[in-house]
Amino acid sequence: MSARVLLLAIGVAAGAAGEARAAPAWRLAGESTPKALAPGQRTSVRVALQNLSRETWSEGQQDHLSYHWESPDGAVIERDGARTRLPYAVAPGETVALTAALVAPAAAGRYVLRWALVREDAFWYDPPVGGGDAVAVERRAGPRDLVDRAGRGAAGARRRGAGDRAGAPVQHRRERVGRRARRCAQLPLARR
Repeated sequence: MSARVLLLAIGVAAGAAGEARAAPAWRLAGESTPKALAPGQRTSVRVALQNLSRETWSEGQQDHLSYHWESPDGAVIERDGARTRLPYAVAPGETVALTAALVAPAAAGRYVLRWALVREDAFWYDPPVGGGDAVAVERRAGPRDLVDRAGRGAAGARRRGAGDRAGAPVQHRRERVGRRARRCAQLPLARR
């Protein structure tokens, strides 16, 4: 008889633990993510979330909006994006509008941004009901993508003195001026 009670107690405890790990349901009610960003650009994005669960989200429970960056084929590039706090406790059924912090990846390319909710030190919420969390974003090449002749990027390039020249990859094109064609010259980088 005591073995049955023990098994029953284990079953109840396992069921309660499973319920405690279940992530509350939510819906992405709207977002204004830019379709193109500069390298490492920090921006603010308006996002609206609807609480579809039976519990209140709050800062006290450490509920935050975050994001993941993925490649177009689904490989995770960055799992833990910047965190945005909820402006107030969000009761079941309520919708909250907030301004989320977003930082673009450092490398140029095409990415998929996935908005995500997290309860810190506990769990990531399930993806939103109805989808809409995936947004295609292009990270355009910028000045930090230039490299010097030694192959060092702008952040790792050696200091140059006055009058030093620096080269950069430039696409040559031909322009027609009047009747003659003129080739555009490659210009040295200007110092800031």
